[in-house]
Amino acid sequence: MVSGEQHGIPAPGTVPGLTHLDEAGKARMVDISDKPERGLLILRFASSVEPHDADCALKWYRKSLRMIPRDHPRYGAALINLSSCALQVGRFEDAYSALAEMDK
Repeated sequence: MVSGEQHGIPAPGTVPGLTHLDEAGKARMVDISDKPERGLLILRFASSVEPHDADCALKWYRKSLRMIPRDHPRYGAALINLSSCALQVGRFEDAYSALAEMDK
């Protein structure tokens, strides 16, 4: 086995702020549920998928809404994108629900 240090890879446990490795260098689970930037990334992904598979994009839009805080400036845009996508595939109830969410 080749040492990672020979290739510029730091030894396990020596990189501050790297939370997904333990002291032995083994991967461990980390909590990403409270990070709104993940929701924004998912929102962008849904937008790129929408022209190709609107049903799939709907799932990703919903997932982004669960991760983006309601008071975030992009939350309304996510609702509008979800509504528009739902209309494209004939899911009128989903579109109505998304628009009604904006009134809350």
